[in-house]
Amino acid sequence: MQTDNFTIGRKELLVLLVLTLLLPFPINWALVKMNPLTLMAGADDVPTWINFGGSYIGGIMGGIISILILNKTLQQTGVLHHDLKILQLDTIVYTQQQEWLTGFKQEMAENLKAIDLYVLNTVVSSITMKNYTYAKEILTEINKNLEYQMVTASFYFTTSQLSPEEQKYMDLVRQMQTEYSSFIKDILYYIPLAETLSSRKKLTYDSLMDYTLSQYDYLQENTGASSGPKTVIPQVMEIAPTDNISRELERIMEERLTERTHLYHLKSALAQTTHHLILYEEKRINAILYK
Repeated sequence: MQTDNFTIGRKELLVLLVLTLLLPFPINWALVKMNPLTLMAGADDVPTWINFGGSYIGGIMGGIISILILNKTLQQTGVLHHDLKILQLDTIVYTQQQEWLTGFKQEMAENLKAIDLYVLNTVVSSITMKNYTYAKEILTEINKNLEYQMVTASFYFTTSQLSPEEQKYMDLVRQMQTEYSSFIKDILYYIPLAETLSSRKKLTYDSLMDYTLSQYDYLQENTGASSGPKTVIPQVMEIAPTDNISRELERIMEERLTERTHLYHLKSALAQTTHHLILYEEKRINAILYK
């Protein structure tokens, strides 16, 4: 916040100097030569009128200076009042943005927390031990929480016009959530097949295709292009009727599970982008009071 100083400018000083030099002459001349009071007896003393003129001129000069200072003070008060109002509004906006940032940090922390890659190790171990029920419970709960995070991700920011830093974060968090959710759904798709195989029931080609096609929503999600690893559904659809179905399913799933490293790289990039975004938002908010 910048304001003008309480000083008299050059123009005002020049006016005062001119008045100081020139004003005494016409006033003293008028008091001595044109003053009708000098016609009265005892009132024609020139030094007395000159002293009176000096006092009169001093009063005028003092009044002019007072008026100039008052005018300057009023101008300065108006500037201060305007700047104070702006500062008050900026303080309100700053406080609101700080409150938003606190909640925003919590939301970003929840985003990272929702991508729980370590729990996938527990799921893989449970599948290896044929504890399919436990694995399914864990995955179902994770997927439910993840869907909530994906829905609310678009409502984090205070405006729909995102900055490049914010847009970069949103693109990465959507990619992370999409590929993590796809990985979980791949495992959920495979578990009923693994249960059938472990029970030594014969899994025919027709029953495999019927089951795959019955996963309509999941099938729709896997028909689009993906920048990440290849999902299970397209690979299952490539199995031929003459192939060893159980062996092919196990091969496809083993390859899919080894692709967890891709998710680790994505989460590392998301954590770094999250840190940069927090620094950006803090700098943007702090600039409100220093603009």
